[in-house]
Amino acid sequence: LSAEEIMMRATASARKDSDLHVLFSSETKPFSPESAKCVSGGGWMDAVVNIDSDNLLQYVESVSGRINEKDPEAKDLVTRYLAIIREGTKMYDGQMAMSYGLAEEGNPLGFVQVGSTQASPSELKKFVSESVALSREMFSNMEIFQSVGLKYDFEFSESARIDGVEVFEFGMKMDTEGLEGDIPSALLYSNTRTFFAVLDGKYLAANDEDQISKLLRSVKTGTPVKNNLAEKLSLDEGEIISWQLNLGRYAQMVMSMVEVGGDNQLGELIDGVVALNVPPLTGKFSLGKSRLSSEIRIPVKSIKAGFDYFESASQPQF
Repeated sequence: LSAEEIMMRATASARKDSDLHVLFSSETKPFSPESAKCVSGGGWMDAVVNIDSDNLLQYVESVSGRINEKDPEAKDLVTRYLAIIREGTKMYDGQMAMSYGLAEEGNPLGFVQVGSTQASPSELKKFVSESVALSREMFSNMEIFQSVGLKYDFEFSESARIDGVEVFEFGMKMDTEGLEGDIPSALLYSNTRTFFAVLDGKYLAANDEDQISKLLRSVKTGTPVKNNLAEKLSLDEGEIISWQLNLGRYAQMVMSMVEVGGDNQLGELIDGVVALNVPPLTGKFSLGKSRLSSEIRIPVKSIKAGFDYFESASQPQF
């Protein structure tokens, strides 16, 4: 606690004979800001990541083995997903940058992501195609969806090339026809589109064509975008995730999914919070010596501005 911020720290440790010990003792390679230079910040959440994918895979394999022992019926599905994860870690080089914001239309969750990869476009296409096929099968067999008649439709196709680069499109749509009750159309993941591409050792993903085009342009030209995450977030030795959360924009995202009679009754109030433009919450995760450590920093200025605003907004108008 200081005059400028409130900081909270937490640490978890693992036994030396456990798989978590290996994961928590991971040593990541130095973080490169190249991917972060291609992603513009300013969403409700921004983050950069640097993880040892091999150690993460080892832990996932261990957890999968225990699931198979406790639930033999799930063994086939778990084994198939694990095979896809293995392929994914071969292509994922451990470092990425991402920004989550508000999509202009459809699902409220918009995002852009750039990461380092060793995959070719054809390998990415094969990986996503197999993932879609397995997800389609999994969703169709889930009892919770079957009980209410909820169906998800998955599509994966090759989109039009952008500046000569292969672009792939993944779509997921929730089919509510014939369902009883009112299912919100803005429900998270109810209707999404994601565009993928691979270029110059980077994989790119975004929820609309304009965003994927901007990412491709930045990678092709080597020109950092304005307000890029490399200017805002960094990772030192041992740190695996650095993030920042804009509470005003996060509230906007949440409220965009909570429509009351077609109207967002708190929309004007939330817009006022965003207009305050207060400093975001920030945080980091780090690994080392069999420990996972985290910290969150909350600016006192942001807390005071929020209290003052809501107090003013609650006063009767004359």
